[in-house]
Amino acid sequence: MSIPRDDPYRVLGLPHGATRDRIASAYRALARALYPDTNPDQPPPSNSPASSTPTPA
Repeated sequence: MSIPRDDPYRVLGLPHGATRDRIASAYRALARALYPDTNPDQPPPSNSPASSTPTPA
């Protein structure tokens, strides 16, 4: 899943006039969707520390 990082409202899929409750709800839903324990078959995101750390030789 590719996540845009430039605008937090866009990341959450919300309009800029969203209420605090709607922002919190969208944040929790996104966190649940991306949480590795609830999605064990999903590969880690490309920006995770595990994928950016070089393998020792």
